[in-house]
Amino acid sequence: TLYNMEEDKTVANYNAINELKDVKAGQWYTDAVCWAYSEDVAKGNSSTKLFGIGKPITREQLATMLYNYSVKKGYDTTTRGDYSGMKDANKVSSYAVEFMQWAYGTGIIGGGTNLNPQGYATRAQMASMMKNFCQKNAL
Repeated sequence: TLYNMEEDKTVANYNAINELKDVKAGQWYTDAVCWAYSEDVAKGNSSTKLFGIGKPITREQLATMLYNYSVKKGYDTTTRGDYSGMKDANKVSSYAVEFMQWAYGTGIIGGGTNLNPQGYATRAQMASMMKNFCQKNAL
């Protein structure tokens, strides 16, 4: 989705094909994944060397990508929110704490009493997060 939002879809390099085991040349996703990888929007899992092709995305992974995309576009990423009162606040992965604080503070992600950071983002949750992201950045 972020790749499709770009006016300039130039892929800087195709390093993801060589550096991530599950990224293959000539597939429907190749340009988008290689763009995200080369633009530091999404790097895959550094320990497994997998991007996660065909796997659902977690809420904290989506927050991370939206944050990284915001940095790339020069959007404000200074806002932070305190989600420590959420029942599952301690379930946020260490790599994602800053990104979840940003997403929570900006209203991109909510959760009632639970963040469900490692839960897979449903289509509805993904659409809601993307809508909130676009509204926040006047897109």
